[in-house]
Amino acid sequence: LFIKGEHATTLMIFDEILSKGFNALHFIGGLSTHFRDLLICKDPASAKLLELAPSVAEKYRKQATGCSVEFLFNALNITTQCESSYKASGNQRLHIEFALVKLARINAPAPQPAAAIPISAVTAPAVTATVISASDEKPQIAEPAPVKTEVKKEPDYPTTRSLKGLIRKVGEESAKTERAKPKEIGEDEFDQVKLESAWLAMAESEKSLQRLANAISDTKPIISDNPNTIIFNVSNDLQREWIEKNCKLRLEAFLKENLNNKNVGLAIEVTPQESSTENKLYMPEEKAKFLIERHPELKELQKDLKLEIK
Repeated sequence: LFIKGEHATTLMIFDEILSKGFNALHFIGGLSTHFRDLLICKDPASAKLLELAPSVAEKYRKQATGCSVEFLFNALNITTQCESSYKASGNQRLHIEFALVKLARINAPAPQPAAAIPISAVTAPAVTATVISASDEKPQIAEPAPVKTEVKKEPDYPTTRSLKGLIRKVGEESAKTERAKPKEIGEDEFDQVKLESAWLAMAESEKSLQRLANAISDTKPIISDNPNTIIFNVSNDLQREWIEKNCKLRLEAFLKENLNNKNVGLAIEVTPQESSTENKLYMPEEKAKFLIERHPELKELQKDLKLEIK
């Protein structure tokens, strides 16, 4: 619908989504992620960043073929700006609806320039005439006729501009306003309860990257000795390096906004693993031997009943 420019149908679908109880901010955030994934699919080199099942990833690649890189770039620009200024908007539903209209206008043809107004037509000046009198044969100069200038009246154009032009102008002004007035983040204190609530919300916001979302939700955040530093424990160095390279700044920005503390920092640490695995039991015979050694009554039962415990 965005590609076809059908903004009216788009607004009706958005209304249906809201009527089913979906959160509008999650909607626009998910839409941004969807455009990001489509943009990734446009290049085989970046397609590996798409963390989805092969069957789902194939659907993304198929849809990406119908979208130009310019369209996806402009769409991402619109949705991310809408998401960042959502909470500051006085009418949040209208704020998203306006973004949807802008998305549907990306592929609209550029407005044609207005026809030039014809240059005013000016009549040629009258030629001075010489008249010979019959009585004295002295020439007399006749008064030249006044020059008449005919100027065509400019057409009475309507003062209202086209909808396309208005949308573009409002979009530009909105973008300038958003850039000029970035949202200010305070320095609120937070405790473990507030942190864990923001932590779960962060996991929900990253559900498009399922592995990352699971890593966040399966880990309990820890407030370090520095009260503004949050420790994020991961299972291995590879996972730590990937998070630091690809999404640490995004996660920090989310926590800063949701905790309203601009000093929040995220420390990615690897959870210490057990140094020795010699005490782990893998084979059934090992487990049976362990039980008999730890439970004398089981050993006596084995003797009395002549059991073979495996």
